[in-house]
Amino acid sequence: MSAAMAVACIPLLYALAKHRLDARTALVAAFFLAAFPGFIHYGREARMYAQLFVLLMIAILFFFRLFDRFSISTTWERALQSLGFALALAGTFYTHYTAAVYFVCFAAAILLLGVRNQMFHWSFYAIGAMALATVLVLPQIFHMLDFVATNQDEWIPYTSVRVFYSMMTGVYTAPTFAKPALYTLYLFGLYILYRKDRDLFLFCVSFRIVGPVIMAAIGVIKPVLLVRTLQPLSLLSPILLAIAVLNTPRWLGTMAACFIGVISLVSISKDYPSSRQPLLVEIARPFLDGVDPKREAVFHIEDLSYEFRWASVDTSGFIPVSYDSMENDQGRIRGRLDLCETDPACHRTLLILESSNQFLPEESARWLRFAKTAGFIEKEELGRYKVFEFKV
Repeated sequence: MSAAMAVACIPLLYALAKHRLDARTALVAAFFLAAFPGFIHYGREARMYAQLFVLLMIAILFFFRLFDRFSISTTWERALQSLGFALALAGTFYTHYTAAVYFVCFAAAILLLGVRNQMFHWSFYAIGAMALATVLVLPQIFHMLDFVATNQDEWIPYTSVRVFYSMMTGVYTAPTFAKPALYTLYLFGLYILYRKDRDLFLFCVSFRIVGPVIMAAIGVIKPVLLVRTLQPLSLLSPILLAIAVLNTPRWLGTMAACFIGVISLVSISKDYPSSRQPLLVEIARPFLDGVDPKREAVFHIEDLSYEFRWASVDTSGFIPVSYDSMENDQGRIRGRLDLCETDPACHRTLLILESSNQFLPEESARWLRFAKTAGFIEKEELGRYKVFEFKV
């Protein structure tokens, strides 16, 4: 699904660039998007980000159609474009909470384009579409407010100058030595865009400046600033690269295109292992199938429950533990160990933990320390998990 959504973005970007600029620029921009490391990363990840890309791209297309004074001639057509814009924009918010920032970015773009072109009558269609989108997402807004009030993403840093710089530069993945040249191309493309299509330039400014600044401001209070939340705001960046490459002498443009292709390949090659990494349940299937639920118990990090269900493992005697209820879970394990000291029917107790959790490093380290202090012996390491055994 993610791959299909990512692929769908390519013709959508082509359509926008061709509509606003020309077919040649659109073709090069589509090529750069297809090779964009961050875009490929989220297109390979089984999460919601590729869907967010395609919905945002559809919303952008409808948005520019609304402000096209030539291709739409009737009120009915403009109303249909408004409806499409509203549905796509609402879809982004149902996909990810950070899409709330897109509403502000589009509002800024409406203001800038309306003032510049004196198109206040058509701006009302866009404003009405945003109002409709807001009504459509009201259930999700209430859900978001509850989530923000109760959820604590301790692994996300609060916004600071250093964090802001790191996240902004992280959006454009490239080797460190190549970043100055890459940023120069982006700025040059932005300058040429300013001269060629002022409306598209103002829109890019709304998303690439207004959007990150708002997220950074929110991140001072509630951490939200991540490369992955900023990535959709850079969805039109390949257009800037295409403009930059095509507006230099041919020999220099060819070198720049090859340079972009090479650094993209270098960045992509480090993104994922060359082959699929096996699941724990695939590695340890013979070991797990040998568990006797009457005499043995297996305590495991609760996320593994999904793998066990997927592989149809008999989980009799399997007890999930978590990072949230660590003290209670550790108390249950100690109770089991105390029982085994006196009950001859109790054979062994297994504990499966993560070697390290990148989002909860301190909590995963506490679990590993508990395993050692409770008397468990590390039996083996399976992928990113460690299996501990307590045997009477």
